[in-house]
Amino acid sequence: MATGGVEPADTAAEQPEPRTTHADERSLNLAAATRYREREGHLQVPREHIETVSVPPASCEGPEQRDVSLGTRISNQRSRAPALAARGSSS
Repeated sequence: MATGGVEPADTAAEQPEPRTTHADERSLNLAAATRYREREGHLQVPREHIETVSVPPASCEGPEQRDVSLGTRISNQRSRAPALAARGSSS
């Protein structure tokens, strides 16, 4: 790897952030929706709404705050629901 000027990362600080799995993403979205519904009493979320959710720490540091584009996600799910239902019933 040293050829061409590319060197491996030496420290943990230089390593890329670990990727978020689909299951983690779904859990985060569900937590955001649950938090919004408990606070507002409904899920009529404005498309531009962003919900901040605490994520359990990956290391020994405190919980991390993550922003979830909850309004966009719910809007997309609702607009895609007819196509998903049609695809699911044809199999």
